[in-house]
Amino acid sequence: MRRVFTVGTWALVLILGAVQPWFIWPHLAPEISRRLTFLFTCVGLGVMTVGGLNRPVRALPAMWWWVLVGVLGVSVWHGWPVLSHGAYVEYYLEWQFLSNGLLLVLAGVWGLWALGQWPVIWLRRLRWIGLGMLLLNMVFAVAQKHGLVWHLGSWHPADIYPEAIMRYGSNPVKPSGVMGLDRVLGAYAVAWLPILCAWRWWLGAIPLLLVACAMKTSIWLGATVALVGMSRGRWKLVVGGMGVVMALVYSDGEIAKKLLQRWETWGPILSAVKDHPWVGHSFSFLAYSCAQVLYGARLPSLHSDWLALLFHAGGVVTGLVAFAWRQAVRAVPQTRWASALQVSFASIGVMALGQSVVSEPGLTGLLVLLLAWWWSEQRTECDA
Repeated sequence: MRRVFTVGTWALVLILGAVQPWFIWPHLAPEISRRLTFLFTCVGLGVMTVGGLNRPVRALPAMWWWVLVGVLGVSVWHGWPVLSHGAYVEYYLEWQFLSNGLLLVLAGVWGLWALGQWPVIWLRRLRWIGLGMLLLNMVFAVAQKHGLVWHLGSWHPADIYPEAIMRYGSNPVKPSGVMGLDRVLGAYAVAWLPILCAWRWWLGAIPLLLVACAMKTSIWLGATVALVGMSRGRWKLVVGGMGVVMALVYSDGEIAKKLLQRWETWGPILSAVKDHPWVGHSFSFLAYSCAQVLYGARLPSLHSDWLALLFHAGGVVTGLVAFAWRQAVRAVPQTRWASALQVSFASIGVMALGQSVVSEPGLTGLLVLLLAWWWSEQRTECDA
């Protein structure tokens, strides 16, 4: 029976790390599909872990629990009028139940706790999932770069990211591999860059090639943070300077235009934040649309995970998340793997300042895996 739980748990981890980033359910939008897969996988991991647990239970770090309490508190604050007015149907439709809302948050925390019960040696094997996914994306990215069309069901670029056909023509200029979005492809590569370099330094060439294929300024800035974090002494300045140059080169001369568009969005949203600084404007998917009308935000999305968190959840939750992120990045690493994971967290956090990466369902599962791995690495000395 124990072997059944072990095999089942590993199957769910493979789905979360290698399938969830690109899998599309029949007749569902890609984003909803990935959120559903994330939800079912995390719940499955929790059930498998509870059923097969025969060792002392490890509690999540206290700071992570405070973040969860903050999110729940904000959601209850904004949902309380539903109880008084009885608008349950409208509330249900607005939150889209299985593709949005508190259910995803709770499932993600349960999945994170479940993975944290694993032996650290198991979690270190996750690097094989990352390597395999990067190689798969490399094959598809090169094919898309050369205009080849892949008829593999939902893996076709037009099916994964229909907007790419409208924006770039029949052959998208910016490859997305099997990830559906070029920025998700680049962020996925950046997240694995420090880990592969800690494994074998020459493996870092694979995620760097994918970063180049993604052709995004924000992705090159994230890769620069990763490379600087892995460098020592004066090499930090050299690597940082080269990274900034590459970011400017891949901006296609439109960096000033992009910065202007972002400011024309971020400025009005900061005004909206001032009106509700503590608990935000709720996690409703209509919140940003209303803010666009009321405050005049230009872009169809915020293009910043940190600002989105501040807008939706308010300053209290954002402060808790920022403090938890700082603790993870600045903690004294117990192993070389923990050090590499901290560099990965720093890179993703910096990219999230100017791009929507953490909130992309294709990356959410990966971040849960990496957080659980880091948490386990930090306990290795204590558990020995």
